[in-house]
Amino acid sequence: MNKKLLFFIFLFCSFFYCSTHAVTYIPEQKNNVNLGSKATKLTQVGDDLYISGTFTTAEISNSKLNIFNPSTQEKTYSPIVNNEVENITSDQKGGMYIAGYFTKLGSYEISKVAHLWKNGSIDTVFNPPIINGRIYSTLYDKTRDTLYITGSFTSINEIVDNRIYIAALDGTTGELKSWYPGSLSGQITSWTQDDDYIYYFLGQIDPQIYKVHKDTGEYDSNWTDDFNGASCYARFLKEDTTSLYLSIDSECTAFGSSTITSPYFFSLNKDTKAVTNYDHLN
Repeated sequence: MNKKLLFFIFLFCSFFYCSTHAVTYIPEQKNNVNLGSKATKLTQVGDDLYISGTFTTAEISNSKLNIFNPSTQEKTYSPIVNNEVENITSDQKGGMYIAGYFTKLGSYEISKVAHLWKNGSIDTVFNPPIINGRIYSTLYDKTRDTLYITGSFTSINEIVDNRIYIAALDGTTGELKSWYPGSLSGQITSWTQDDDYIYYFLGQIDPQIYKVHKDTGEYDSNWTDDFNGASCYARFLKEDTTSLYLSIDSECTAFGSSTITSPYFFSLNKDTKAVTNYDHLN
C-alpha cells in the first residue's frame, strides 16, 4: 500500500476515530482479548501492555485496568480499580502513573492518580492530595521528577479554586507542588511537552496554543496567536527539538497570520511559530 496513504490513515485514526472508539491490540494468529466495554488508553512498558478504559471485564478480570503481555496475551496483573482510568503515563523507569476518577486500588484509598511499580504493585509512598474532579491526562518530567496533571478538577486539598484544571505533583511523594500558571478559561483538550515547556490547547472555547514554563509556570508572551474558525479543534501528535506537529479539523484555516492550507495535519516552528503545510496529504 502507498506509504502516504498509510500515513494519512494513521492521522485520520489519531484525530477522528481513536478518541471516541475502543482500541484493541490484535496480533496475527492470536486470540483477541475481549473487553466488556471501551478501552481508552494502551501503553506498553517492557513486556507488559497496560489497557485502561470503562470496561469492567477483560477475559476473567473485573478491573478497569489490566496489564497484558502483548506477545502472549496473558494477563500479568489486574489491580481492582473502582472507577475509570483515563490516562497512563510511563515513569521512564519501568513503572507507570495511572490517572482518572478512581478513589481505590484494591483496598488502598487514593485520590484520582497513583503510581504503580513495574510489576503492577501500588507504590504506597506516592500519596497524592485530595482532588475534587477527574484527571484526563498527565505529563511526566523525569529530570524534575514532576507529574503535571490536567482535568475537570477545581480544587486540591479541599481548597476551593486553588488549582483550576491544571496542577503539578511531586513524582515520588505525590505532594502538590507550588507550580501553577493560574486558572484556565477552559479544560485542556490536548497538550505536549519538551525539555522546558508545556504546550496546551483549550479547544473551541479558546482556540489558542499556550506555552508555559515547567519551572516557573510563566507564560511565553510571544505565544498569543489564535486559530481561526468557530469550531476549530487541534490535537498535538508529537514534538521534536524544533517543531510541534498537530492534527486539525477542516475549520482551522489559519494560525495567527499564517494560512493553513493542508487539512488534518501541519507543524509549527517552536521559535518562529511558522506554519509548515503538508499539502501532499490532500
